[in-house]
Amino acid sequence: MVMEKKEANKAQVSQDEKKKQKIYIGPTMRGMVSGTVLTNGFPPAFLEASKGCPALMELVVPVSRLPQANRELAVFDSALSRFYRIAMEYKKGV
Repeated sequence: MVMEKKEANKAQVSQDEKKKQKIYIGPTMRGMVSGTVLTNGFPPAFLEASKGCPALMELVVPVSRLPQANRELAVFDSALSRFYRIAMEYKKGV
């Protein structure tokens, strides 16, 4: 009985961790590679870059939303696509 509760708690913690995970879907930048899964905050270099280009933070989405976000990136006029283009311009200028 106790063992079953421990297993159930582990499963719940795993689900909670997945909900907290975010993924960066923008262009590779100093301090962040596209596709990086974030569980404990942001790398300092990325935080510094996001001060100069706030659009970078918009390209961090919950892992559970990744399929939808990828579809949005493919649509030229979507907000995520615009943020991606802004991030690319910023990357070129840095």
